[in-house]
Amino acid sequence: MKYMMLICWDAERMDAQEEPDPSEAAEVESFPWLDDVQARGVWVTGDQLAPPRRARSVRVRDQPDRRLSVGCGGSEGDPFAVG
Repeated sequence: MKYMMLICWDAERMDAQEEPDPSEAAEVESFPWLDDVQARGVWVTGDQLAPPRRARSVRVRDQPDRRLSVGCGGSEGDPFAVG
């Protein structure tokens, strides 16, 4: 059996972070729980999502014309982001 771990971050804190340059090597940030699951060999993969400011909402209407709309941002007023 496999599990997926989701970690909630404060959305304002995530938006305030500077996005890394893709050409630069990623900074290794360690967390005690991450070190533990990696040491036990149960960690498969993981990565942080992009900040909420880059979020897009996609809606498809279940109508005969199947209209698609793409809007900026996630849920209004949601103080947390999953990442």
